[in-house]
Amino acid sequence: MIDFSTPLQSMQTAMDRVSMAGSRIARAAQANSGDGLELSPAVIARIEARNAVAANMTVAKTVDEMARTRIDVLG
Repeated sequence: MIDFSTPLQSMQTAMDRVSMAGSRIARAAQANSGDGLELSPAVIARIEARNAVAANMTVAKTVDEMARTRIDVLG
């Protein structure tokens, strides 16, 4: 049996990181500090989290393709 739990859990963790980074960006914008240095780490964290989501989606798709190939081979 193919286990999707690892990429799915990792994807959920990354999506939570995207949400937290977005909240930090919104709070920084509301504070109207105008200091790009305060905003930069949150933007970087959001980009990293978005990339992690995409990577885990690729892993899940690959696992799915492998499972389909296995089913086709076993017929």
